Amino acid sequence: MTLTVHSTITLKINPISTNTVIQKTVSFGRNKKRYQEYRSLLEGWAENVNFLLPDGFLPDDMTGYGLFFEMGIIRRFDLDNTLKFLIDTLQDRYGFNDSQISYLGVKKTVVKGTRDQRNQFVKISLTEGLELNNQDAVDHSNQLTMNPSPRLKELRDLMSKGVVN
Repeated sequence: MTLTVHSTITLKINPISTNTVIQKTVSFGRNKKRYQEYRSLLEGWAENVNFLLPDGFLPDDMTGYGLFFEMGIIRRFDLDNTLKFLIDTLQDRYGFNDSQISYLGVKKTVVKGTRDQRNQFVKISLTEGLELNNQDAVDHSNQLTMNPSPRLKELRDLMSKGVVN
């Protein structure tokens, strides 16, 4: 595997979890004032990240490029849930479309402490040239089939009738 790292930056920030965003949005859904306060906190987090990021760190066209993240987070924090809000923030800052990102790499580094302590971090690297050599890998894709459950079929029927959207 060949991977070129063009630039790297480490931010001393606490990543935001997508689960937290969804839970807060749903729980505050009926309380518009609390929802707006939480939305304001999210926007403030994104503004802080944008302030820390240097101009030109990422290109405005990510075609052919990838991102590698190292997340310094507490053990119980889900690694995958740290990505969405961060990538959206990077997209807003640098003007690229996140559908252009060719690949992502992520590493979890467990830090001691609690979520509120300030020892968490995010390391972001712009990468290029990921080539995987999987000639000797066993391909199981033809051996896997999925039979939808009756509940899934029922949900699809309701969606096609416009009962559920």
